[in-house]
Amino acid sequence: MANHLRFVGRTVMVQNGNVEAAYGVLNRILAQDGVVEALRRSRYYEKPCRARRRRAFEAARRVYS
Repeated sequence: MANHLRFVGRTVMVQNGNVEAAYGVLNRILAQDGVVEALRRSRYYEKPCRARRRRAFEAARRVYS
């Protein structure tokens, strides 16, 4: 197993053959890291003006939330 921090942070051990629980934990970890949203965003081309608007909205949300 790699000692790289990002790899270790996303590693989920399957206990007692319970794959569904491990899959749920992995999905939760990836959602918190923003990997799922980045994957969905990169599926289609995003125009530069829309990307700027999205980044500005996300920055404002981080500031005011």
